[in-house]
Order: sequence, then structure tokens, then C-alpha cells
Amino acid sequence: DCAILYGSDMANFSSISQALEENNAALKCENADAITKNFETLLCDISARKRLASNALFWAESQTAGILKRVENLIFKYLPKSDIKLKGQ
Repeated sequence: DCAILYGSDMANFSSISQALEENNAALKCENADAITKNFETLLCDISARKRLASNALFWAESQTAGILKRVENLIFKYLPKSDIKLKGQ
């Protein structure tokens, strides 16, 4: 649930970065100036930041088909029991 900025060296994740950009879920920053400009924009424009974050979350959830829940269950299996309630429980 956050806005995503990424650099130009995404060779190992080219399909993911392309899909995120196509779905208005991340901003590619070619250089330091672009990072600064986009960061300032997102800090000042709450609706743009929320929209980018929401699009990223929507895209990620559409790709996972339950993987996040499976990973969560695997992690919790090894953690000690706690009375702490997590978001969504």
C-alpha cells in the first residue's frame, strides 16, 4: 500500500516493471532528477500518491492468486503464538 518509484536497471524484472507502468502502478525514474521530481510530486499530491499506491496494490493482488496468503501462512507457522491481532484478522 505505497507508491512505487523504480530505476532504469530492471533487466531481471522487465515484465513486472512494464506491467506496473502500463497499469499506472509505478513510476520509472531514469535518473536522480526524475527521482527527485516524482518524489516531490508524490509528497505534495496526496491523491496522486494514493492513486499510484492503490493501482499497485490492485495489480499485485490481481497477479497473486492467493500467493500472499500462502506465504503469510508459511511465515506464521514458524512464529511464536501471540495475542496481537493483525490487520484483516
